[in-house]
This record gives sequence, structure tokens and C-alpha cells, in this order.
Amino acid sequence: MKNICYFGQTESSDLCCTHFVLETTNCQAMPTISKTNALYLIVQGEGIFTCRHKSYPIARGSVFYCPMGENFSIRSEDALEYCYINFRGRRADELAERAGLSAHSPLLSPRDPARLAAFWLECIASGGEGAVDLLGEAVLLYTFAQVQTARREPNALLDRLLRLTEEGFTDPRFSLGCVAESLCYDPKYLSSYFKRCRGIAFTQYLRELRIKRAQFLIEQGLDSIKNIAILSGFSDPFYFSKVFKQETGLSPRAYIRRRGGNAEE
Repeated sequence: MKNICYFGQTESSDLCCTHFVLETTNCQAMPTISKTNALYLIVQGEGIFTCRHKSYPIARGSVFYCPMGENFSIRSEDALEYCYINFRGRRADELAERAGLSAHSPLLSPRDPARLAAFWLECIASGGEGAVDLLGEAVLLYTFAQVQTARREPNALLDRLLRLTEEGFTDPRFSLGCVAESLCYDPKYLSSYFKRCRGIAFTQYLRELRIKRAQFLIEQGLDSIKNIAILSGFSDPFYFSKVFKQETGLSPRAYIRRRGGNAEE
């Protein structure tokens, strides 16, 4: 089977599928930073997916997610072939959150792996450059609808905490203390509770949300580092630049230039 790669031409701030690819060579074996969110499905062989220095065995039927800005690699162990869709936009994070996915929990469990793989291959075989956005979105939504994740049981407190954070994180004054006050809980309790439920500290989760927003703003064409910082929830552009580089491996200036913009202070 030969490589197939379609490039999307339709831009949208809501959900934009930029690539729909069948990869039959080992071209992602070297660590690289994901430029967009990506959803992968293994159609043949075996290999290793590495994200955030943690490795996961993958084989035919495996489905996994790599968020934008993450350092990752995919190494073939035995004739590995896979499809992937690159996507970005406001709904990209919403879909991942609904499925319970993150860089800390990237694997999905399809109900019927063979049927799902056949659907991906049928779509990519019948597609073309002009339809990649429609096909990509259809495959994404169908896949998310057909998977079962190891997501927690419904938890009212965690859901409220996440909702308040999603609503307030772009305010530089927002913190866990704001959530604790709204929910009438002790901040220390909420901090330990959040880490127990999500596997990461709340401060790290908040930082990741803000950096993802900054990446989204850059994707939309903003090139003022000061404005990007403020709109992402950072009051200090210098601190923002430091955190951005820690999370993505690139300074905001370099990231903007890589996206074809001209960075401003």
C-alpha cells in the first residue's frame, strides 16, 4: 500500500482538518513537536508511540491522540502502517476533553477496531484534496463516537471545577483560589483532589490551557506577543515567553515565525 496524503484548504476557527494521511513509511520515528492536534489509527503492524517521555505499545486497531505542541515520536517495530488526521480549532480541544484525552492519557479503545480501520481506509481511498476537510471531520466525529475511554465515572465536583476553569482561565487573575471560593472548598483540598482525579497538578493543567490558547491565537494570525500573553491569561509577557518555551520547546517569536508570521513585542 502506498502513502496517501490530502491537504485541507478550508480554514475555520471552529474545527479545521488540515491533513488526512495514510503513512506506510517510518517518517515520524524521530522526536518532533506536533504542530496541530492529531488522531492516529494503526492499520497494520506494531510499534511504539512516545509522548512526554512515556512510551505506549501500539498495534493494528490502536487509536491514540497527540495534542498540539507535544513532543512525540512513532517507531515501527514490525511493518507499521497508520492513518492520521491533523486538526485544530476551538472544537478540537472540546472533542479531546469530552473523550477524556490529553498528553497524559492519549489512548482510546475502539469498540470494533477492524470496522473502524476499514472506515478510515475507505474514506482516505475515496477522498481528494477538495474534500479532506469534510472527510476528516466525518472520520474524527465517527471515531470519537465509537471509542470507549478509561474515563472516570461522572463526578459532579470535578465537572464543576473544570467548567469554572474553562470559563475563567483567560483572566490573568484566575487561580485555583478563585475556584475554591466559588465552590466553597478549601484550596489545598481542591489541589490534592484535582491531582488525584487528573494525574497532574492544577497549576500545570492551568498552564497547559493557557499555552494551548496562545497557540490557537497564533494559528488565527495574532503576532503581538504582549497581546497573545494577555488574551491567554498571562499578565507578564516575559513570564509568558518563558512558560511557552518550556511547554512547546520554542519561544513565542520562533513559533510565530514558523507559522509564517512576523512577531511583534
